[in-house]
Formats: sequence, structure tokens, C-alpha cells
Amino acid sequence: MSTSRKSHRKTRTGCVSCKQRKVKTFLQCDELRPSCTNCTRRYTPCVYIPFGPPGPLASPASTASQTASPAASSLHALHSHPPYTPSSTPYTNPGPGPHVTSDAQPSAQPFDMLQLELLHNWTTSTCYTLSPDAREEYRIEAPKFAFSHPFVMHAIMAISALHLAYLRRDRREFYLFHAKAHHEAGLRIASACVESGVLSAMDDKSCVAMWVFSTLCCVFATARPRNFGDFVIVGEKGQADWFIILRGSRHILESSSDALLNSPFGPMFQIGAARGKLREKATLDNDVTASLRQNIVDSGLDEGTLALYNAAIDELRKSFAVVYSQTKAELGDVFRWLWCIDDGFIRHLQDKKPAALSILAYFAVLTHSFSSLWWMEGFSRHIVATVYRFLDHSHRHWIRWPIQEVGGIPE
Repeated sequence: MSTSRKSHRKTRTGCVSCKQRKVKTFLQCDELRPSCTNCTRRYTPCVYIPFGPPGPLASPASTASQTASPAASSLHALHSHPPYTPSSTPYTNPGPGPHVTSDAQPSAQPFDMLQLELLHNWTTSTCYTLSPDAREEYRIEAPKFAFSHPFVMHAIMAISALHLAYLRRDRREFYLFHAKAHHEAGLRIASACVESGVLSAMDDKSCVAMWVFSTLCCVFATARPRNFGDFVIVGEKGQADWFIILRGSRHILESSSDALLNSPFGPMFQIGAARGKLREKATLDNDVTASLRQNIVDSGLDEGTLALYNAAIDELRKSFAVVYSQTKAELGDVFRWLWCIDDGFIRHLQDKKPAALSILAYFAVLTHSFSSLWWMEGFSRHIVATVYRFLDHSHRHWIRWPIQEVGGIPE
């Protein structure tokens, strides 16, 4: 008696993970959104590839636009969505029903439930955790800029996903996957603008949007998972992309101060300007950097290198003065140091010079005051511990005070 193989329905719309695993009938992708049952059980990213008709042929105008100058292309990219490969799980209603037709059809694009979830989490939760003095700006104004500047939207989505990864440990890897994807998508646009010099050609709204993006990148950099050897602002390949953008956006503050002050984020800039003046006038009764400076002086460095380190310590001392002299410190008081340090110091940090690493450990103490924030949790201890492991035994006593201030370092 012949037997026939039991056939099963093949789906063209299952998720990528289930297709690659070639699951059997009883494990077939059920196409639940935002994550199918199989991916939920396996804690793997659930990605759907939309099917649709091929796009239109390129017109002569679009072909010509491909040969535009890099600056023009980058400026256009500020308002354009890049491909977002891991975009998760568009939601469609599979049920039958009448189709309404009219001369003006609404968009046929399906809802992306994950991105709606991320935006909802941002406006109801995450925005309140970034800065006590800018909650409404982050809740209302940042999304407004994001709708016309996609790189800001990617930054919002990335931080919201990190926040959900922090809150929902059972789906941590899922949210981390999408946080990384959104962050990289936003960086691709913003980095192209910085590298092409298009910052000087941006309009007022784009300048504000780029500034918002750079501040959100700071949050992402401190909140993301950290690995050994990760100094956050530099890595094996040089300066971190987000740090390049942060440093590059200094041009915006210098050349577009009126636009920033007149923007919906104007109150933040007014506070920042006032804190900057306070920083220059604040005094430090107990100079916590004195022993570090003396250790560096005694190490016998050449005059140029010593001047570089002294300048970094001088700026660090100003930050300590304003933070320690105020009953309520601001995040800007801490991160302003990253704006002020010289590019030469960054190169020494990348080369893991003992003096540069030790100065960074002192900077970490400043961030320790904000460890109660979810996105700053463990950041200061991570920096100090990483510096400690890269220092040889003859230099580790240089950071004895930072180790004490952050509560010791993990074994």
C-alpha cells in the first residue's frame, strides 16, 4: 500500500526566522504580531519581509539626483527615511471584509505595532526619565521634530527600546536588537551630514533637530549594554560615532544660537547658558583633582603633553566646582566636559595613555551623582573598572579616589 506525504500549507508571509529554520507543520509560523509564538519562545528577533509590487522605474530626475553633490545628498537625507532592515512586524488585519474605495485612498501601508509601542512608551514614560527640567520638551517637541527629521525619530525609538529592555527583562534581547538597529539607522544619516560638512547649510529647524539628536545619542551611549574595554567615547576603531556627532554639533551652538533660543527647546538653552556662566565662576574649596595633577606632573612628560592633560584637568575641575557647589546638579554640568576637551586628549585616550585614562576615571565620578537614573545606572562604576583594568600596577594608585567614590569596582 502506497503512502503519500502529508502536505502542509506553505506560507510566503511567515517571519524570516521561521523560514530559515524550516519549521515543521506543527511549529509553523503563526504570524502573530509584533512577534510570532516561535520567536517569542526562543527570544529571537521576529522580522517580517513585506511583499508588494515592484517599485517604479527611476525617472531621469531621480537618476540625476543620484549624481548630486555629497553635501546636497546629505542635506536631503536629513528629511528622508533610510532603509530600516530589522523593522519589525507590520500589523495587518487578515480578516475578510468589504473594501472601501474612493478617489482619495488612504495609505495602504500597514501599522508597525512595535514602532507604535516604542513611540507610546516614549511619550508616556521614557520622556520623563531624561531631564527633570525638559520633560515636556522631550514628550511633545522632540516627536514633532522627529516626524520631519527621521534621524531624530530613530533616536527616540532606540532609547525607548532600551528603556523597555530595562523594564521587561523577559524580552530584553528582543528590544535590545531593535534599539541597536534604530540607533545605527539614525547614525547613518547624521554621520553623513557631519562628514560632508552639510551642518553649515542646514536651516534653523534642522539645526535644532541635530542638536536634539546629539543629546539623545548621549543617553543611548550611557544606557546601552557595556562590554569590557568599552570607554563609551572611544573604541578600537577610533572615536565613537555618537561622540563625533556630539563634538560636531558644537558648530550648531556657535553659529545658530538665535535659532536654538527661539525654538521650542529655547528654555533648555537658556538654562544651559546660565549654567555655563556659573561653571566659569564656581570655585572648588577642596580640589579633588590636585593629587591626580601632581601624579601626572611627577611622571616626567614633555611640556606639550603635560599642557594637554592640564587643560583637560582644568575643565574637569570646573565641572566639579559647579556640581559640588550647587544643591541641585544638572546633567549638562557633567557632560559639558566632553565638549571642552581637546581632540589631542581624545587621541591619547584612544591610545590608552595612563594619564588620559586616569582623567577619564575622575570624569566618571561626576556621572555617579546621577546613578539613580535608569540610563546612568552602573555607568560610573563601569568606566572606573575599565580604566583600572587597563592601567598597570604602577599607575592604579592614581585612581584610588574615583574607586572609593563610585563604591569600589567589581572583581
